[in-house]
Amino acid sequence: MVRSRRYLIDTNVLIWWMADSPRLSENIKNLLINSQSEIFLSVVSVWEVVIKKQVGKLRPPRDWKITLEKQKFEILTLDLPHVFYLEKLPFLHKDPFDRMLVAQALSEKLTLITADEKLRQYRVKVLTT
Repeated sequence: MVRSRRYLIDTNVLIWWMADSPRLSENIKNLLINSQSEIFLSVVSVWEVVIKKQVGKLRPPRDWKITLEKQKFEILTLDLPHVFYLEKLPFLHKDPFDRMLVAQALSEKLTLITADEKLRQYRVKVLTT
């Protein structure tokens, strides 16, 4: 039996995926549709999209909710162990959403797919876009 790889996508990857952006490399696009990989989407990223949309910092595609429902991403909920893991993280990054995604990736032993090079400082496994 081949063990699948497990990835958590950062919010920037989610946004680029929904918009079919050229900023997302072909390698990452292929990985996201690879059935042998487990791709996790955190509710934290969805939360971030909603907030950025409300304050006018982001205009997701009109059908973004439907697009998400059709994807085969595993939904990663936010649980107390994830929040408590934040205490282990040095305060290297001010964005609370990114810090929470790092905590989730570390506590769940997931590789984080991101374009944010700052997140490497946390010693989380990172796959860059």
